[in-house]
Amino acid sequence: MCRSLLVSLCCSVAILSSVPPAHADTGYKKGFFIKAEEGDKAFALTLNGILHPRFVYTFRDGKDDAFDFEITRARLGFKGFILTKDLSYKFVADFGKGDALLVDGLVNYAFSSDVQLRVGQWKRPYSRQFMASATGLQQVDRAITDKAFGAGRDIGLAFHNDYERSPELEWVVGIFDGTGEKPHYDVETDINGLVIGVSRTNVPTRFRPVLAARVGYNHGDMAGEGYSESDLHPEKGLRFGVAASGVVDIGIDDDHGSISAEVDFILKASGFAASGAFFLRALTGDESGLDATGFMVQAGYAIGGKVEPSLRYARVMPEDDADKTLQEIALAISAYFAGHTFKWTTDVAGLGSEVGGTSTTDWRLRTQLQLNF
Repeated sequence: MCRSLLVSLCCSVAILSSVPPAHADTGYKKGFFIKAEEGDKAFALTLNGILHPRFVYTFRDGKDDAFDFEITRARLGFKGFILTKDLSYKFVADFGKGDALLVDGLVNYAFSSDVQLRVGQWKRPYSRQFMASATGLQQVDRAITDKAFGAGRDIGLAFHNDYERSPELEWVVGIFDGTGEKPHYDVETDINGLVIGVSRTNVPTRFRPVLAARVGYNHGDMAGEGYSESDLHPEKGLRFGVAASGVVDIGIDDDHGSISAEVDFILKASGFAASGAFFLRALTGDESGLDATGFMVQAGYAIGGKVEPSLRYARVMPEDDADKTLQEIALAISAYFAGHTFKWTTDVAGLGSEVGGTSTTDWRLRTQLQLNF
């Protein structure tokens, strides 16, 4: 018995010694990371966070001034890969609005470097400025065209070629739920109509399919920079990107659909960075016809990678005279203490509104500290 036990023990040691040892690594690179390998399996997890404390003062035309301190974004997330580098994931939650909100939650599988499948919730591939991270903007926040033309996150699936990394030819095509990422409230009442419970959820209550597609061309060393506005790497020389994207709301449940399209560009060279876009939206179904057009253009120059003044002009022009024509002229200055990781941005904007021959202009001052890890 002792002999058989000894033989078994020796065999077990031989088997274990033939298994490659697990290897783990930790550190910081655009986030705190843990990486591990065990045999032919690989795992990684990177922890990220964004904090945007902001002060806003608005001098309102014909109304009382408004001002407040706010936490615009307080996000915590993690990303990485599991089992293989081809199977990646991302999760981001925002606590800046006084309640937890799912921002991103996705799984991505790379069949090859040129064909990948993404499933979950993330930014629809529409509008370069919206797709750019909020941490990589030249000014405190995005232009008025961002909300006016329906940029947003949604739940769906898409095939792509890692377009957010700005390969020479980028493409993505997908189908989304159409309800967006904003939560809604379910109210429970008793037989007398009194409210006895309220639940907050972003689980869609209907399926309103939206198709989205984007294709673009990038020149120069644009890897990872096509969706970041400032040029903090002047040593890379001239690089630029141009793209077009569209979103089609089929309007399957009420015959009130829409088609939104845009073309955009970005150019970077020696610390100078300029970007812009032209938008249009047309309605389909019962109310077919052109609904609105708009554009935005902005430019800035990063002086020594430490200070960047920038200027923006944007305009939204509805076809219906009963709707407001909007205009934004904004001047900003950013101080980079450690690139986009730690910076302070202040902007002043004139916000014009015109409808029915009556126009008003509000003046807005914003200043924001950014901590991004």
